[in-house]
Parts: sequence; structure tokens; C-alpha cells
Amino acid sequence: MVKFPADDYVTCTFEHGICEWEQLHTDELDWDLEQGLTRTPWTGPAYDHTTSTNTGTYLYMESSPPRQEGDRARLASPVFDPSPQECQLRFYYHMYGAEIGSLAVYTRTQINGPLTLKWTRIGNFGDFYERGDIILNMDDPFQVIIEATVGNGIHGDIAIDDTSFTPQCVRLSENLPVVTTQPPLMSAPLSDRVCLMTLYVMTALASIWTRDAMVRQIVQMVPTKSTVVRSSILKHPTLPLKH
Repeated sequence: MVKFPADDYVTCTFEHGICEWEQLHTDELDWDLEQGLTRTPWTGPAYDHTTSTNTGTYLYMESSPPRQEGDRARLASPVFDPSPQECQLRFYYHMYGAEIGSLAVYTRTQINGPLTLKWTRIGNFGDFYERGDIILNMDDPFQVIIEATVGNGIHGDIAIDDTSFTPQCVRLSENLPVVTTQPPLMSAPLSDRVCLMTLYVMTALASIWTRDAMVRQIVQMVPTKSTVVRSSILKHPTLPLKH
């Protein structure tokens, strides 16, 4: 494990890209680099925070179609070492528009692991940049996740600029451990899966015991409102279903 010296701020002005931030793939959107106005009037900034000009660059989430309400854009920071001193993230955000969604800052200690909410803002804050300061007291190596969420209309562009981590935030060269998730065995809802499993077991037993007479009684006991279950019963050669 390599620790990088913590003698200065870890900053990004987005003038030459997104620095050490990383676009995540566990979301629906990417953050975009932009200069000047965004594509939709009455939302988003007209300039960046670093230079306060329309030639400066900031990072933002566009909320126009085909984007939908609830879509998210996520950025991940480098990995930081837990520190007994007070590590902080500081940045500037712009949330202007009648249909602004939300902006949130999380931490995580595992890839694909749970996110811990540290800070959030919801709705319209006016046509100017606000400053966010978040204390990051952690017990394990961690990353910071910045997440913007689309609101209920096109006037919901959210921008950030000039991110910085204080010198107490010590970067690490290692990656976080990865949590692997098991895919579901079936795509049907759980209630359908239980019902289907019960049907198969009962049918097998019935065929051993009394065959057709018992099967017809079992079918009457099995709920058939579910599309998945009804389809399975109709396809079974020994299970007549009354319509």
C-alpha cells in the first residue's frame, strides 16, 4: 500500500478534464464538461466558478430528454486513507431551475457496497454557486461519491466546480475491495417463484399418489391470478384449468 504525501490540497477545477475523479457505471448518466450556458434556458450556470467567465469549464448533469426523472450521474473520488485528523471535501455547486432534483455526497468502503449519505441538497438554490463543506471521518479506506439526480422536468441542470480535499485527506494507491452480487435465480417476482415451486412439488407428489383426481384438486387450490403461474398451468399437459 502506498500513501501519497498529504502536504497540499487535492483540487480539480475541471479546466483540463475531470482530474482524478471517475465516471461510475452504476448509474444512468455521465457528468458533462461545459463552458458558458447549458442547452436549456432558465436552468444551469452561465459561467464556471474558477474564472467566472463563459470560457471557463465546469462539470454538470443535463436534465433534458431522453433523460428521465430519477436518472443519476455519479462521480467517484480516489481512495483515501482513514485519518485521525479531519479530512474534508470542499466544492461549489449550482442548482438553478424550477425542476431541480437533488445533489448528494456519499462515502463507500467497498466497490458495489452500500453508500453512506454525508450531505444533500434538494431543489432550486438560485442562479449562483454555493459552497459545500463535508467532513469525512471514516474508519476504513474510502471513496467519495458525488451524485446528481434528475428532477421532474427540463429545468433541472446541476453543476459543480472547484472540488478540493484538505491536506488531511491522504490518498492511497490501492483499490477498495469489490463486493460481488449474486443474480436472482428467476426474473419472476418472489411470490410467483414460491407459488410455482409449490405447484411443481405438489404435482409430483400427486402423480405418485392418485394421478389425475388429486391433480385436479391441487389445481383448484393454486392461485391463478399471476400471469407467470397461469401460463405454467396452461402449458402443463396433466393440469386442466377451468376458465
